[in-house]
Amino acid sequence: MFKLIVVAVFVTLSLVACSFKSLNSFSPPKLMSTDTPGVMLVYSESGSSGAKSIERILITEKVMRIDAGPSHDDYTLFDRINKTLFIVSGKEMQVNVIPQKTVVIPPGFPINWSVESQTSHAVMRNSAANDSASATHHHFKMNQIPCYDTVVVNSVTEDVLSALKAYRLANAERKRTEHYQLENDLCRSAMEVFQPGHHLQYGFPIREWSAWGYQRFLVEYKQHIIFPNELFILPDSYTQTIRQ
Repeated sequence: MFKLIVVAVFVTLSLVACSFKSLNSFSPPKLMSTDTPGVMLVYSESGSSGAKSIERILITEKVMRIDAGPSHDDYTLFDRINKTLFIVSGKEMQVNVIPQKTVVIPPGFPINWSVESQTSHAVMRNSAANDSASATHHHFKMNQIPCYDTVVVNSVTEDVLSALKAYRLANAERKRTEHYQLENDLCRSAMEVFQPGHHLQYGFPIREWSAWGYQRFLVEYKQHIIFPNELFILPDSYTQTIRQ
């Protein structure tokens, strides 16, 4: 297990199996078998209001689950094979199914990135292997205006980064389909809608913060976990809507 020496508060989340029964017709068969190990990432997030929340990301070879922890019944499944999003709302008892769909919409403004990099004092330490990974701080400017900052390490596998990039791209395509508006915040529009994976090419972020007030940092990273299959199953009693 990796620990961040720069994080003051650590969050421990237990994996609790959900009570959902079986895959429905919209879910790809055998999203994950019980003998397929995966990776768990847990982030602490806060927005411009300062309110804090938890984002948990479970990554396996075929599917990802994004939620706010095991006690929440709202979550997103991302089929990594077919690039399909399944957005589950427990309160509404509904699943929005969003198949892969490339939507080409020009941003309507120039996006020119520049990056300044320097060595960071943050360390992602692997106590089991008795080694550590040093970090680099990247400061991104868009059109010469400060936009985003990341502190990254290069010790995380490429598959984890690949999964994060694919999910961000699928989510950005959903936003473009829905004509997502960001109140003329060009930096945020570039990061979330038009070039969503740009910063990930520089490494795995253990800390991120933005010009619009968003920030998050990694509080837990676990490898080689055998997740309960129930975590990747859609509730068959929910109403399902396919977005075209």
